[in-house]
Amino acid sequence: SELSAQLKAVAPLMAGASDVEQHQYLRLLTGVLLESDPARVLRLTDIKPVPPILIRIRARAMLQLGEASAAASLRQAALQRRDLGRSRRLGLQQALVTALINSDQAEAAVAVSQDMIDKARPLLGADNRAMLGFWNTRANALASVGKGVEALRILDMLLERPELAPSVRQSLELNRLLFGSAVSEPDSQTGELLERYWPRRVKLGLVALRIVLL
Repeated sequence: SELSAQLKAVAPLMAGASDVEQHQYLRLLTGVLLESDPARVLRLTDIKPVPPILIRIRARAMLQLGEASAAASLRQAALQRRDLGRSRRLGLQQALVTALINSDQAEAAVAVSQDMIDKARPLLGADNRAMLGFWNTRANALASVGKGVEALRILDMLLERPELAPSVRQSLELNRLLFGSAVSEPDSQTGELLERYWPRRVKLGLVALRIVLL
């Protein structure tokens, strides 16, 4: 690809570059390689300590290789470091929640997601669009421990926002449908979403969705 060619052309210049420039280059390079060769990404980012800019890509490579526990451990250790900015720390917490859920540490995921929200709200403001992702992650954590009703309250709060982009609204609605279909007494909104998305369930990858009888 054009980006791969550009990275290859830049590679000889990296020998005399600063550490920061080299780490930025590695981040671009490993981003290109992540889907096709996560093992190589791990080799390229095997730096101690892992530079902050490379922590998330290294953890994602671990997840690609089925090493969810290792990815969670890397992110947990990184959160103890003092060289992380507040925005990068929040992003790491969000990624850690997902890693904890995937490694069967759902209770820990709930705790991390609450701390993430508590730190993000005063930093970003309640109406900041970036809060959508953090709240959605919090809902995922709650749903993973069987607190589907609480998760639905969060998603309903987010879906009330009129400025949502269509793709964001669809993602939130699909989450609401999945969580709503799992509670003991699905509500009417779950039924409406089911009617809308059920014909497209295969295309949308809703393989885990069970039929809701209302």
